[in-house]
Amino acid sequence: MQYIILDMEWNQPWPGSYSAKKALPSPMRGEIVQIGAVRMTQEQQIADEFQILIRPQYFKKMNRKVASLTGIRDSLLREKGVRFPEAAAQFAAWCGEDCVFLTWGFDDITILRENLAVFGLESGWTARWYNAQLIFNAQTDGSGAQKALSTAMQMMDIAPTRAAHDALGDAYHTALVCQHLRLADGIAAYEAAVQAHENGFHGAELPGCVRRAVFHGYADKTAALGAMSGRALLSTGDKEKEEHPYAPLFILLGVLMAASSFETADGFAPGRILSMLAVLLFAFERGSAFAIPAALCIGLGMDLGAGGGSFVHAASYAFSAVLVNVTARGNRVLSALWFALSILCFALPMNAHAGLVLLYEGLAATLLFLLIPSRFLRGKRLCSDEAAQEDAAVRRKIAASAAALRELYDSIARPRTLTEENPAAIFDRAAEKVCRGCALCSYCWEKEYQRTYTALNDATAALLRRGQGRGEDFPSYFSERCIHFSSFLSAVNGELRAYLLRRQYRRLLEDDRAKAASQYAQLSELMQSAADGALRPVSTQPVHSYEIGLSLRPKRGERVSGDSAAHFETEDGTLCLLLSDGMGCGEAAQRESSMAARMLERFLSAGIDAPPALKTLNSALSLRAESTDSFTTVDLLTLSLQTLEGELYKYGAAPSYLKRGGTVRRVTCSCLPAGLQEGSPPPEATHIKLSPGCFFVMLSDGVADSLDDEWLQNLLAGWEGHDPQQLVAAILADSMEKRGGTDDAGVLALYIPEDSGGAQAV
Repeated sequence: MQYIILDMEWNQPWPGSYSAKKALPSPMRGEIVQIGAVRMTQEQQIADEFQILIRPQYFKKMNRKVASLTGIRDSLLREKGVRFPEAAAQFAAWCGEDCVFLTWGFDDITILRENLAVFGLESGWTARWYNAQLIFNAQTDGSGAQKALSTAMQMMDIAPTRAAHDALGDAYHTALVCQHLRLADGIAAYEAAVQAHENGFHGAELPGCVRRAVFHGYADKTAALGAMSGRALLSTGDKEKEEHPYAPLFILLGVLMAASSFETADGFAPGRILSMLAVLLFAFERGSAFAIPAALCIGLGMDLGAGGGSFVHAASYAFSAVLVNVTARGNRVLSALWFALSILCFALPMNAHAGLVLLYEGLAATLLFLLIPSRFLRGKRLCSDEAAQEDAAVRRKIAASAAALRELYDSIARPRTLTEENPAAIFDRAAEKVCRGCALCSYCWEKEYQRTYTALNDATAALLRRGQGRGEDFPSYFSERCIHFSSFLSAVNGELRAYLLRRQYRRLLEDDRAKAASQYAQLSELMQSAADGALRPVSTQPVHSYEIGLSLRPKRGERVSGDSAAHFETEDGTLCLLLSDGMGCGEAAQRESSMAARMLERFLSAGIDAPPALKTLNSALSLRAESTDSFTTVDLLTLSLQTLEGELYKYGAAPSYLKRGGTVRRVTCSCLPAGLQEGSPPPEATHIKLSPGCFFVMLSDGVADSLDDEWLQNLLAGWEGHDPQQLVAAILADSMEKRGGTDDAGVLALYIPEDSGGAQAV
């Protein structure tokens, strides 16, 4: 056996850069740019060295801080660096088979395994690994605190002879420290050292500073912590109580969480109804500075009380508070209406039962709000100047809340050190139960240790693949020699089941964390877009008039069409044309397409930009598709009525056509329908420029075959009329003749009259 003392340097992308946002095959905190290692014999004598530079593939631009710290520049990596798969192969070959890895800390081996996973390479050869820090602590001062390598060298009176922050130099200095340790004894007692470590093992967060915060307006840390806990509010007077009314909020949250644990047979919880009522009252009575954080806090409390890893209450409550605060302006009826509509938006994508529960609880809270006598509600009644100032403040608070949610998303989505548990622990625990009292224990685990280890290692793959160990998985020289083999095999299977359950649990936790992060990201985008839309100045330019033609024809034999369409104007003078085609036909398809159309209309009408609205719609439909196996095409045009310029977005939609005189332009896309792929980016926008006298036509795939639409282009090119409704009727008539009504057909046509310049929209 030999020891491999390992150290590495890795590059990290600059926050917010393109590399930081790039999708990776698996989580990777840093991409390795240098590997340095020292080989040490079993007698702890330095025997060999290894060093290699690696040219990064994902984080290609060297971080300035990393380059400054290590001295590794882009030019050096381009000149002397190799690709990681080649470097990993060379390093593994240099290490050999019978080796134990030692690193100073937890990070290096984790980064190595993350890089191997990203490149699809095997990581089993790194399984025998130990943190030299823990061995050093156990054999020196016995503390659980991590020590810098330089500190350990000073304690051992070792003078540095190589450059620091160089992989080979740090590995060499670590080897010098290891020469002063009893490595064999340290490895034998490693489990005890791990238990002494205050934060555990296998990917636990390292001890040290968890969070740093600066508190303004407080004399010291004690005063700040007192204010956070609410104690300061009890003794500072009425003014402070008004400015920091969060102590009663925590008391209210505790009461609501306790009440939410009581549910009816149908799953309705009075506590959740009261929590929604509290959110609605906060949004109506208080400003956004209090209402939005309170809504998030109460929603998170309901989610934690419900369990299951969903954050739907936090998202729906916060979004409801935003809409009520921004749009209602102290109007009680409007507040109730916007609250109910926001809850409906979150209920629609959920499964039938959970969606109905959320919707009915929201309606119950809305009814209770309307039944409260007016004398107990003051609302926010502002004069015009105050209202303008309040609007600006609200927008800033919304943007700040969106930024906070983005930060929360970043913290949740940040790759974590989740090292897989070493399967060798299965045999260690089984041997602890069976072998400790055996007469041959010392023979098997001391004299024949290597053969025993090899036998167990050979059986590991079959155990993990099958989920159960059998006698034939073990070499005969082991199974025949073991006098308690049946008991040992039974203990192994018991530990294997526990190991597989722990692994499954870790993966479920990761899935829940990813879903929670996605929900926070979506909510952040929506809130930021709403803030941006509210701050966008309304143009005073004259708008162009327009005319709309629309017709939806069901499939032959069906009562309703599976297509849905809408056209509306937003407050900033944008005309939105929307056509949606649900999968299949009839009522089922109509439900899917109409839901998509309604959600988009509400988002766009609220001032949310098209990309985040479409991204949120896709995520909602993806969640819904898990139970309905359905998807929807979306065709969306957002057109400025001042400039007649706009953007066209297509989620799997049929081609659209722009007719200008006798010329017809065909606009297509290659994006999948909405709901097929969760987390996918919104479709790329196609810039559209209209002019007076032109037509723009959107249609579903039941009208024409996208590969055989010459007849449609000829019809449009030869059309000389000015009535978009007549054009729609002509298109559907020719479509029926050519396709026989074998599918739902929807056509939406926009016409800009010749004399529309400077006119008002009609």
